[in-house]
Amino acid sequence: MRHASSLRSHHGKRQVLDRLLDGYRNKQIALELGIFERTVKMHRAAILVKLEARTTAEAIRIGLASSLVIGDRGGSNG
Repeated sequence: MRHASSLRSHHGKRQVLDRLLDGYRNKQIALELGIFERTVKMHRAAILVKLEARTTAEAIRIGLASSLVIGDRGGSNG
């Protein structure tokens, strides 16, 4: 069973997942959120475990299907 709803209570992981959807790389996410890149990697790994996903792409798909992230948010990966 996927634990998609459990990410709703984890603000940091949610922020990372949102930015992954926008196509950001770990370093870009770290700079934008003001955290270490290692922290982003830890959040990313935790997201995969929580969603029982093997890849980031699969985690994003699960997140979209679970209404965890909003597609076409108009974000920039700038």
